[in-house]
Amino acid sequence: MSSSKIAFRPWFNASDQEQTRILVATDFSEPAKNALRYAVQLAEDMNADINLIHVGHVGQQYHDRISEPFAELLSAGKLQEAFPFFESYVSQLLDEFESDIELDLTLSSGPSATGIIQESDDTDTALIIIGAQGVNMFSKQGIGSVALEVLDQAHCPVLAVPIDAKYEPINHMMYATEFSQEDFSIIDQLLEFASQFNAKLSCTHVRDEKAHWEEAELSLFEKKYQDEHSDRMIDFFISTHENVVHGLYEFVTEYKVDLIALLHHHRYANGHSVTKQMSMYTDIPMLVFGTDSMRAESALDAPSAS
Repeated sequence: MSSSKIAFRPWFNASDQEQTRILVATDFSEPAKNALRYAVQLAEDMNADINLIHVGHVGQQYHDRISEPFAELLSAGKLQEAFPFFESYVSQLLDEFESDIELDLTLSSGPSATGIIQESDDTDTALIIIGAQGVNMFSKQGIGSVALEVLDQAHCPVLAVPIDAKYEPINHMMYATEFSQEDFSIIDQLLEFASQFNAKLSCTHVRDEKAHWEEAELSLFEKKYQDEHSDRMIDFFISTHENVVHGLYEFVTEYKVDLIALLHHHRYANGHSVTKQMSMYTDIPMLVFGTDSMRAESALDAPSAS
């Protein structure tokens, strides 16, 4: 699915009259269960709706993740007959989570990433949540090729929840900024999201060598946002570290960050993706914005540097 086929929609707006919709993708694995647990608690705090989706294909094997009758029906592509088993499966999980939230449930067949993205587009989803193994979560081994496709192609942010992550009310979010044009749009939306929790947003830039242009960009961002947010909900930081990802990790650890936000295709001088590298050092949930989905929005909305 090409990202040019649909205009990017802002993922969160606290003043929006419509209920925020969260799409949780499941393959019935342990990481997916933990992602649903996290999503349920997040949705309860946000008063958001959840749609739980499984997209499978004929012949798919489930390896004892679900009951044998359920697995056989899914593997045979008999989705209508499988749906009551899906309802029972979810009911048992919600009992385990001690939650009475009501979920919308969707069973679909076809290419998994395509089905997840299509469902998110059709339902005006604000956020997709997926489970991850944890350390090195953005490798194919850690998060899976399907999730990597979703990260690349989704028209809304994707929250990757490591298997060991426990939900806590969000008090401190960090955005790894490059002072790029895309950052204005992302920061605006993160501030909307942070306001739901009275959380602080730290926009942090770590460099491996000093560059004077970065100081000028920092001043531009500080002027725009700190004039608008005198309550100090947002701060900007620049630090120098021989390893950029290690520098970010030290910030996350020292300042007790609850949620990390990144632009998926930010790359540093060594050509490596900061998203993939950062995932090797932390089990904190990571909120990932896709570059392609942000480009049109940021070009229209970013203020001029003049």
